[in-house]
Amino acid sequence: MPGQQLVSQVWRSLKVACIAIFAITVSSVTAHGECTISQPLHSGYQSVTPPLWVGQSFVACMSGKLTAVRVSSGQEATATLGVTEGSGSSFPVNTQVVTLGIGDVTLTLTEPLSVTAGGTYSFALLGANVSLGKQVENVYADGNMLVTNWSSTHPALNTDLSFELQIEPDTSPTTPSPWTGIKLLYAEAHQ
Repeated sequence: MPGQQLVSQVWRSLKVACIAIFAITVSSVTAHGECTISQPLHSGYQSVTPPLWVGQSFVACMSGKLTAVRVSSGQEATATLGVTEGSGSSFPVNTQVVTLGIGDVTLTLTEPLSVTAGGTYSFALLGANVSLGKQVENVYADGNMLVTNWSSTHPALNTDLSFELQIEPDTSPTTPSPWTGIKLLYAEAHQ
């Protein structure tokens, strides 16, 4: 029986190691003023044909601009990438035509979407036959894969696309309110 105990002990160690690796791969990382949401796992593909579409909801990990979306594509296609606030019930809002190759494809947004930390947003690929990598487990807890049927949009519970999102700080210049100067003068006069 010592051999069986050794096999059992090795098996338990492998399961612990796999769980640790799994926990590390799904992440939201903020570094150098930018934030990346990553769910790289996939166990199959979700294919759709027009007018249906497939996407993913997510929660922004910082306030700024969504600048890029990475997906795992199972076929070449020219599609429309749509991004929107909310859980994806209304597309398109911010759209652009994109070309998908086979494998991991990074799609840089020509018009980055402003996002607020903690807010729910969605992206989707529309208007083409697409096949995107998905993981049939709830590996990204802050969102779900979204799919349409002929009458409505619904989240695919416990399923996520294989995706990565890049959110960068908003570096747009801001125009100060003319009231700022008036408030300062008033505050100084009443000290």
